Amino acid sequence: MSFLGLLLSKTNQYKEAIWYIEKVIKTNPSNELFSLSLYLNYIEVNQFEMAFKTLFRFLENSRADMFKDTLEELVDGLLNGYGENYQNQIIFYAIQNNIPIPKGLLQKKP
Repeated sequence: MSFLGLLLSKTNQYKEAIWYIEKVIKTNPSNELFSLSLYLNYIEVNQFEMAFKTLFRFLENSRADMFKDTLEELVDGLLNGYGENYQNQIIFYAIQNNIPIPKGLLQKKP
């Protein structure tokens, strides 16, 4: 089941892959490869809220390894106005995973 989800994802069958990968994560929530794959599949089908939930659910209990690049990209995106609804969580998990935060993001907004 796990590799079928990855295969579907690799062949751009993102909606179909989500179901299989979710099943794998339910039995092994600390598997970063499948969590990252699920995150990316949600992004591909424009389910951004589910993508962020997947990311934060993984990071709640595990350190980022493969997700480090994602966190770095999200921090950069915040500087350009992307992902602002999730700014606090992005910054929190980035700090926990030793990703530098630009000073402008750490200043409180009025």
